[in-house]
Formats: sequence, structure tokens, C-alpha cells
Amino acid sequence: MKEKKECKLVQDLLPNYIEKVTSEDTNQYMEEHLQSCVECEKVYTSMKEEMKAETLEVDKTVDCMKKVNQKIKIAKIALGSIVIIILSIILAFWANTLRNYKILEELRQTLKETQKISSYHVTMSRKMYNYGIEVTDIYKRDKEFVSIFQFVVIDGKNYKVTAYTKENRITIYSEGYNNGKYEKIVRTSEYDSNGEEFLVPYNYFLEEPKIEEGISKLWMSTRVKIAKTTYQGKECYVIENDRFSKDPNEHIIYYIEKDTGLIVRQIQNNENWDYNYEFGNVDDEIFKEPNIEEYELIGR
Repeated sequence: MKEKKECKLVQDLLPNYIEKVTSEDTNQYMEEHLQSCVECEKVYTSMKEEMKAETLEVDKTVDCMKKVNQKIKIAKIALGSIVIIILSIILAFWANTLRNYKILEELRQTLKETQKISSYHVTMSRKMYNYGIEVTDIYKRDKEFVSIFQFVVIDGKNYKVTAYTKENRITIYSEGYNNGKYEKIVRTSEYDSNGEEFLVPYNYFLEEPKIEEGISKLWMSTRVKIAKTTYQGKECYVIENDRFSKDPNEHIIYYIEKDTGLIVRQIQNNENWDYNYEFGNVDDEIFKEPNIEEYELIGR
């Protein structure tokens, strides 16, 4: 009976003994009993294996939870990084948009002042890669205009058109080859400027939006790419318009002089336009029309 009680006591203490949380005296008592009791030794061995298996299972669960937590932590870091990157892109985009808006507004105000000049000479030239060179000279003095368009072709068959505008009349003199035949003709017609007198060529790119002005200007500011450069010794802004458009006719690059707001260069469809401006007195001789009798009068 005594042995049964001792076995019961030993078996109750076995979990703590296996976990090594019993005292030294208890450990000594347990070892002596296990050496002398086959039944308790079997229970001890079985319980030890079970507890070892449970410990391994717990360890696996803990390892699994650690891996899950690690993955969650990595996912949170990745998500946070993506959010930060997206926010950085958005902030950079709007910062650039506001910068563009400020530059365009400054150029608009500068252009308004430049357009008040009443006497000037503008030369526009464009190289036609497969044909020749196109040159237009525009002279203005008060309400008088002279526009001289010359097309110098590779085969030497040049063409020239000169338009004289004064008050409400415009006279156009044309000379050159037309369908293989050299001709000199003149046309006259009425002219109505509708009170709009702009520095030619008018810079449509900086034209004031008429509808929803603030939104239109802000939208334009998001569509352009602006950088600083120097062109022909002039401090300029390079403005790439409609940079998101795939239409080559809409994708235009402008070089706009900072001090005047005027276009000094334009690139479109791999063709270049160059603009040169002279301000002040325009020679009287340029406004004198040629002898009309040398030309064939076509219509009125």
C-alpha cells in the first residue's frame, strides 16, 4: 500500500521533474524511486516522450507564427514604402505644376508689355528638308504692316509674296514659278483687323484662357515640361507642350525668351522655326509698294 502511495506521488511529480523545476532533494528522491520501480520508470519514459512531442509541436507553432509575423511586418514595410513613394510622386508632380504655373504667368505678363511695342521687324525662317527654306519678314509701324514671304526651293524656282497692309486695305504682290511658269500678279482687298493688333507672330501658346481661367491655366501647367536654357545668347525657357500627347502635330517644343515672352524657336514634326526680332525705327523704304503696272491684276 505504501508503494502505491509513493508511485502515485512520484507520478504526480513527474511533469515538474521532467521540466526540471523540482528541488534537489525531490530530484534525488525521484531518481532513487525510478531506479527501483519499473512501473514508474515506464510512466516516466512515456510521459517524457509525450511532453517532448508536445514541446516540438509548440515550437513548430511558434516558428510558424514568427514567420507569419515576419511576413506581415515585411508587407507593412513594403506597403508603407509604396505609399510614401506614391505620395512623393504626387507632391513632386504638384510642386512642378505650381512651378510651371508661376513661370507661364510671368511670361504672359512679360508678353503683354512686349506687345505694346508699335514698331518692329520679325524674321521667321523654316528649313524644309526636302524642298528648301521658307522665310517670312514682317514689318510694323503703327497701323502699317508689310509681310514678305519667300520660299527658296532647292531647284532654284523661288517664290515670293509681299503683302502691304495699311488702314483698311491689303495689297498682295506675288512673283515666282507657278506650275512651271513664272508669273507676277497682284491682288487687293479690304482689311479689317477687328481692333486686334498683336506683335506678329502672336504667341498663341501663352494666350489667356477665356473659360474657367484658373482651371485652364492649371491644366496647361500640368501638360508642359519647362527647363531653362540659352539660345542665340538669349536666356530662354524650353517649353515642351502636350508632352503626354502621341500626336506629333500637338507635341511642340518652344524656346521662349525670358525678357520678352516671345518665341525664338519652335520645333514640330522634326522641323525648326527660328524667330528674330528687331524693335524701334523701321526704314520708310520697306513700306513703299512696287510698281503695280509690272504685275497682272487678279480680282479685287
